Amino acid sequence: MATLNTIDALMKLNYGTADRIQRCLGKDFPTYTKIKKKTGAVNASGQMLVAPVIFSNVQSMAGTLATAQTVAATSGGSMKSKRWTVPFGDYSAAVTFERKMLKLSSSDMGCYIDAKKEEIKSMYRQWAAIFSWYLLNTKGRSLGQFTISSGLCTPVNPEDIVNISPGMVLQASANSGDSGTDTLLGSGSLGYVINVNPNAPTFTVATSDGGSAATPSGWTGTMHAFRYGDFGGSGATVICDGFGDWCPASDPSATPFNNIDRTAHITALSGVRIPTAELTLLNNENRIKRLITRMVTRGFGPPKWISLSPDKWQDVADGLESRGLRTSFGKDAEFGYDTINVTAGGVTVPCIAEKFQPSTAIYAWGEDCLVLHNPEEFPAVVNDDGLEMLRKANTNDFELRLQAYPATLGIPGLMGRCPAA
Repeated sequence: MATLNTIDALMKLNYGTADRIQRCLGKDFPTYTKIKKKTGAVNASGQMLVAPVIFSNVQSMAGTLATAQTVAATSGGSMKSKRWTVPFGDYSAAVTFERKMLKLSSSDMGCYIDAKKEEIKSMYRQWAAIFSWYLLNTKGRSLGQFTISSGLCTPVNPEDIVNISPGMVLQASANSGDSGTDTLLGSGSLGYVINVNPNAPTFTVATSDGGSAATPSGWTGTMHAFRYGDFGGSGATVICDGFGDWCPASDPSATPFNNIDRTAHITALSGVRIPTAELTLLNNENRIKRLITRMVTRGFGPPKWISLSPDKWQDVADGLESRGLRTSFGKDAEFGYDTINVTAGGVTVPCIAEKFQPSTAIYAWGEDCLVLHNPEEFPAVVNDDGLEMLRKANTNDFELRLQAYPATLGIPGLMGRCPAA
């Protein structure tokens, strides 16, 4: 007969190391996989992640020694540097093992464990989906804007439907959550997702678990959706900063970000952007080429890859194919592209289609321009007492728990973006 110890051993065998965890995530999350994770106490410890950034070299050089010495006596006589101080976030997940079902399944434990293994894989896949979106977006953690009528919700941007799944519990705000003054509607009232139609695209919420379609209290107008507990505005729990925080859509103000006033050097401290006036009449092909070239000339170096939403990627591919050659012989027809490589600014850069990429933007990623730090594996199974299986509070059931305390560190000079056409 299987016991809790044998189940614990099975969980440790299947999910106890990072390589097994990553196998659960697969190729469906390219950006999540590409972003480097630095784990362990050496890479993540203390109350804050502290890292220096140099944004200007020593300027005391001139055609004469006297002039060089004069400049050396000014602020230009030393390099310009600041320190990022990034808070560590907090994120959790759990799968329940019901004690009653464990006992009643003892004669067919393999079937019960197989079902739970699929549930655990599902938890890891959802974890990767959540952090793919959060790492590509901003700390407000909006899942997209939507409107509502009698519980039926319609996303403003159709592609944002990828963030919504049946069973989710949502909250809403009139704002994106990026500001500490943003608040939730209806005192944080909840919407329980009861169905999703990605084709429409629409999703439907109820005001109670298992209820029928209805509009939660205070939900009105054009709103932003948030996972319950993940709202980034007033009173929010810190999770992590995404690409959109380190490289915002517009030049930042003097308001400090992670302890730094980024106006001292906009590119070095907040990334490369192309003024909207330069993009007029340019399609996405030309915008990508312009962005790569701008990274070469005004950033810290060329990007290693470009990411854009699958729909925008396909628009680029269709444009290329419409101008390409076709074979006129053979029994098998092929069309479309496996990969898109762009040569611009003297370099060749691959473009990837990222499901969780904001469809309104094109991103340029330099080598390790965004690194995720965590004091243990990301995510880690909570097993400090040696057990993978933990007793739930106030019940006789057990849990397999995941936990992370992430902090991201960006090198904005290696990041760039522009609006997608």
